[in-house]
Amino acid sequence: MTENLRNSEEALRISNQQLQMLVQSSPLAIYTRDRNGLLTSWNPAAERLYGWTAAEVLGKPLPSVPGEQREESDELRRRLLAGETLIKFQGRRLRSDGGHIFIDASLGPLRDAAGAVIGIIAVAADITEQKRAERQQAMEHGVTRLLAEAESIEQVMPEIIRTMCESLGCAYGARRVWNEREQKIGSAEIWSEPGAEIGRFLEASREPRALPQTSGGLLRRVLTSGEPTWIADVTEDPSFRRGAEARQAGLRGAFAFPIRFGSEVLGIMEFFSRESRPPDQMLVQSTRSIGSQIGQFMARGQAEERVRHLAHFDELTGLPNRALFNQRLNHALARARRAEQPLAVLFIDLDRFKNVNDTLGHEAGDRVLKEVAQRLRGCLREVDTVSRLGGDEFVVLIETASRPADVAEVAQKILTALARPVALEGQEFHLTASIGISTCPGDSADLQGIMKNADIAMYRAKEQGKNNFQFYSAQINVHTLERVALESDLRHALERDEFVLHYQPKIDIASNRVVGVEALVRWQQSGKPLIPPMQFIPLAEESGLIVPIGEWVLRHACLQNRAWQDQGLPGLRIAVNLSARQFTHANLLQDVARVLRESRLDPAWLELEITEGMVMHDPARAVQLLRELKAMGIHLSLDDFGTGYSSLSYLKRFPLDSVKIDRSFIQDLPRDGDDAGITQAIIAMAHSLRLAVVAEGVETAEQLDFLRSNGCDEMQGYHFSRPLPEDQLRCMLLDIRAAGVLAAKSA
Repeated sequence: MTENLRNSEEALRISNQQLQMLVQSSPLAIYTRDRNGLLTSWNPAAERLYGWTAAEVLGKPLPSVPGEQREESDELRRRLLAGETLIKFQGRRLRSDGGHIFIDASLGPLRDAAGAVIGIIAVAADITEQKRAERQQAMEHGVTRLLAEAESIEQVMPEIIRTMCESLGCAYGARRVWNEREQKIGSAEIWSEPGAEIGRFLEASREPRALPQTSGGLLRRVLTSGEPTWIADVTEDPSFRRGAEARQAGLRGAFAFPIRFGSEVLGIMEFFSRESRPPDQMLVQSTRSIGSQIGQFMARGQAEERVRHLAHFDELTGLPNRALFNQRLNHALARARRAEQPLAVLFIDLDRFKNVNDTLGHEAGDRVLKEVAQRLRGCLREVDTVSRLGGDEFVVLIETASRPADVAEVAQKILTALARPVALEGQEFHLTASIGISTCPGDSADLQGIMKNADIAMYRAKEQGKNNFQFYSAQINVHTLERVALESDLRHALERDEFVLHYQPKIDIASNRVVGVEALVRWQQSGKPLIPPMQFIPLAEESGLIVPIGEWVLRHACLQNRAWQDQGLPGLRIAVNLSARQFTHANLLQDVARVLRESRLDPAWLELEITEGMVMHDPARAVQLLRELKAMGIHLSLDDFGTGYSSLSYLKRFPLDSVKIDRSFIQDLPRDGDDAGITQAIIAMAHSLRLAVVAEGVETAEQLDFLRSNGCDEMQGYHFSRPLPEDQLRCMLLDIRAAGVLAAKSA
């Protein structure tokens, strides 16, 4: 027995030594307390975790329990002494340096040899970083949720600031807004713990103030670097100008981060804590993400606000646009009917504004339009509305316009204001305007009627020599009224999307295959028959509207040709007619290049048709212009050949690909001997210059046989097909392809 007892005691001693070695070498903090809560052991890991040595704490109460948590800690000890076998605990604890840590602890009873509970044992791990990561992740998710549910930044920001302050243990937070124009920064939204001291710091931070030009200071550092910035203790940083107020409020640690959208800083988030805080790289990453989320929300809100603004206001001048003007006019008409008070609409069109754009460019033109908008505002009352409809067209609504003389006075005031010279590029430009006036109820009682009447009266003012105003009158003679009305409608046809293209196939005579189409514009007003070109093209030429109409035709023809190719149809060269005004327009080359780029159409699939009169107006310029178009890879064709100069000497100078025989020579073939001779001569002359020949207006088999026998290359006309809408032409091309007879010439 004695030997066995000795062996048992030795084994127990060795076991205790091993246990002590394990406790001393354990990475986990292990410590014991007696029944009174006094520490009886404290391993090296506990020293590292809490910062106190064993000599400093043994025989004393646990120093790491914060005062407000001591009662909770004592309750855990009482439960273990009363018989509970294991308690899991997570919570905040103190370190000897005053900092805080989070621990994950397992607590159990400590028993003597007889099994009686003589104290408790605790095993604790540091989970500070884990808790910080969880807290910061929850904070990021919380901000994301708040932003997802918010309608505006002003609505959601106080809650975001509160959420972040509570997650990070901060006493104060704010969104700061930088005023670039005034070079000052102020607070937009603020959250803070209650207290008079914090309130004084809040007031000191709320007032907009200029930032130091040096790189010091919390906010200046963020603005300069565009990165999150820390100040461990603002009361000891001389660059922090609110240090005195922060000290009185008991604030020490501070950090701020930018609200960013891309490279743009939209604002700054600023936070203060009551204790000093060293930089936290994990928090830096979180705030970068949060700053980006808030920035995206703000940018989206700004974009939506901009869309709402643009839906009602002209972007260039800031004036109400057509939609907002129509709303106000409708409301004014309703009020006028109820109160029997008259109103007037003034339609204003600048005279010769095109000269500014053509001479100095669109940027100078935009400056003029802004100046015009400013002058118009200065001529009107607050209750009146001035709107820019587009281009150089403005319209004014005058309510309670009781006397025509009062309206005329306003119109004359506008003419006088606009007649003052405008300084541009060191030069003075003199503008005038034509004003048409329509009244309600005298001329019309509805929006469409009063606007159209004002538009017609404006054209009457132009006919009377410009720089004047005219009241609408039903006595304007019918012919003038119809013409003015047609021109008025034509001016708005583009913005109303009333133009359509029809396409007439071109046929290779030798193979009888479709090799191209000519794009021909038609005008389709809502609810009215299709208007053919001969009824509106001359008016468009005269008014200058042919240039934007021609640009529209070119763009839509190229887009349509590209669409056909994307649909799998073989490439067809599409021909577009250039008007005389387009051909002389200063921006023709740039316009053509832009359309090709935007439509992604290979220039080889585009053909431009010009007339003899256009090139002979200024042959030298025409040669240079055609060469530049040719250098782009565009095919060039001379239209209506034989009706003008038809000179071999000048024809040789132009870099053309083909000529088109005018339909006037084709219609009487082959019966008319003169037309037959002219046609044969044109074909022979063109072929001698290695030009292809296209006959237009071919309507009979006899005409086609004559052209084929004389070597004409291509034809178009009703004999094969009249001009077709896009859907009908596409069906034709698909049918022809299915039959195996659709072929395209090599581009």
